[in-house]
Amino acid sequence: KEMAAHQYLANMISLAENITQERDQLLNLASCLEKEKHGVLNKIIEGNVRLGKLEEKVKVYKKTAAGKLGDINLKATEQEKEFAGKTAQYQREMKHLQRLLQEKQESLDEALQQKRIRPVISSNNRFSELLRMLTTSS
Repeated sequence: KEMAAHQYLANMISLAENITQERDQLLNLASCLEKEKHGVLNKIIEGNVRLGKLEEKVKVYKKTAAGKLGDINLKATEQEKEFAGKTAQYQREMKHLQRLLQEKQESLDEALQQKRIRPVISSNNRFSELLRMLTTSS
């Protein structure tokens, strides 16, 4: 009986040691998993912080781009108005010159009828040359 009790106690001690060893391994594993969890959480937090900074930079870039685009649109609008004004001015000048040319032509026709052609032809040739120079330069 004593031997059986001794064997029983030895088995119990061995079992307790195995359980203790298994407990220590599980505690060690839990500690490692906890550290790994904190590492992952830290990386997630760092990623979120980096993402937040990048989003702020994108907002700044968008505002800057929108401002520059607005400036470009304003300049383009101003140029369109300026070009429209110049076009209208050139058209008015052309109409005026056409009227002058028509008046000169009528004057020439009248002079031909009255046989006073020489002085008018010389004046009309100079005016026609001036008109050609103006219309070809614009």
